[in-house]
Amino acid sequence: MDSSKLAVGLAIGMSMGVALSVALDQWAFIGFGIAIGVAFGAALSSEDEDDDSEGDPQP
Repeated sequence: MDSSKLAVGLAIGMSMGVALSVALDQWAFIGFGIAIGVAFGAALSSEDEDDDSEGDPQP
């Protein structure tokens, strides 16, 4: 997994979590932002991997 894309996902998630926490006056949303950031970062890093399900060699 590419750690820089995971770090970008965590940064975006933390930003979302802090914004939700301030807007809703519930500091528990910071943890929610971290979880969303990990999922977002994993999605970003996995889109680079090619999945050749047919098994044909690539030129």
